[in-house]
Amino acid sequence: MGKRREEEGKEEEQEEEQKQEFSLEEIKESTERIEKEKGFLDIHFDIDSKGWVRFHYTKEQIDQIAELLKDKNCKVIKIDFEGKDLGPEGATLIADALKDKNCKVTKIKLFNLEDSDSCFEEKVILEKLRKELKEQGRKMEIE
Repeated sequence: MGKRREEEGKEEEQEEEQKQEFSLEEIKESTERIEKEKGFLDIHFDIDSKGWVRFHYTKEQIDQIAELLKDKNCKVIKIDFEGKDLGPEGATLIADALKDKNCKVTKIKLFNLEDSDSCFEEKVILEKLRKELKEQGRKMEIE
């Protein structure tokens, strides 16, 4: 009986994940529309074939990306910040955005913390984010 509950739990999890999947075009259109509506600087991004959104940004644009992720119409569910150092302030802004009730992100790839000058602070921010998301009952893969 325990195995059956476990299987049902996995099925519910897969169904929830499928509900959150958007087409690449939907992700692109929603991101560009929000960016335009809010008058953000021109934030450049790429979307790969698996739906990962890779932002190309300056330090000044991190707060705008955080606002974009909190918008209820944003359809970004996978973000790749790999290779970009957010810094402690940027990491805090992104972590706060990821905790927002409107944020749909379920997977995030981050830069290599070992290569970062501010790695200790960013590790603390990430650990806090993981705990808070767990308390909220939200699942997010952080790589």
